[in-house]
Amino acid sequence: MDHRNYVIPDDIKKVIYDVLSHRLILTYDAKVKGVVIQDVIKSILKEVKEPKIKI
Repeated sequence: MDHRNYVIPDDIKKVIYDVLSHRLILTYDAKVKGVVIQDVIKSILKEVKEPKIKI
C-alpha cells in the first residue's frame, strides 16, 4: 500500500488473482468449455467499475 493507510484500486488489481484464484470453483460445464479461473477474474475486473477517488 506504499505507506498509505487506505487502499486504492491498483492495490486490489495487484493481488486479486492470488486472492480469488483459490476461492473460485468452476462448474463442470465451464471446465468442459475450457474456461479458466483467470478468465473469470478478468471478466469480474471488467464488469466492476472503479470508484472515483479523491486523494
